Amino acid sequence: MKKVFLLLCVLFLIVSCAKQKVSTQPPQAEKSKMEQNLNQQMEQNLNQQEEKKELKQPETLLSSEASMQDQKEEPKKTTVEEVSPTMIAKAQTTMTDATNEQSVLSKMIHFDFDKYDIKKEAQEVLKEIAAYLKANPEIRIIIEGHCDERGTREYNLVLGMRRAQAAKKYLVDLGIDEKRIETISYGKDRPLIDEHNENAWAKNRRCEFKRIK
Repeated sequence: MKKVFLLLCVLFLIVSCAKQKVSTQPPQAEKSKMEQNLNQQMEQNLNQQEEKKELKQPETLLSSEASMQDQKEEPKKTTVEEVSPTMIAKAQTTMTDATNEQSVLSKMIHFDFDKYDIKKEAQEVLKEIAAYLKANPEIRIIIEGHCDERGTREYNLVLGMRRAQAAKKYLVDLGIDEKRIETISYGKDRPLIDEHNENAWAKNRRCEFKRIK
């Protein structure tokens, strides 16, 4: 029995040692296969990275080319430094001229009932208009003659023309070329105030001045 027991112990030791050797020392073939797999995986990773770089490069080139094209097509903007004093003065002069024209030519002269003679207050307005026309020799005007609603249409058309002609004559006497002035009569057809009283009639007996475009 002792011999059998000893034999079993020896066999057990031999088997244990064999298992330990197998687990701690892998075969050379498996080790080589693991290294090959690792190398293949690394190569695949490198290839993927290179492909990503190649895909990004055309997009970068396209975006840079597009931005350069946008810069070429963008129109040049005038900066504050490029606005010269002459440009500023010209703009201010244009605005001033338009304001002066509106303030001067928007004035009217008025007449007494059934009259076309130029009253004293109308003379002051005509002098101001004459001064403006002398300062702006390129401007031509038309004088519109108007009447109140009393009287026939035909009579008021004649009276309105006489009023416009009287205003023109006064401007010509002040030195304005008569070729720069035209006249027209609207009679009682275009009242300034569409009412039927003395105050409205007084305002409707008038001459208006318009620039000929």
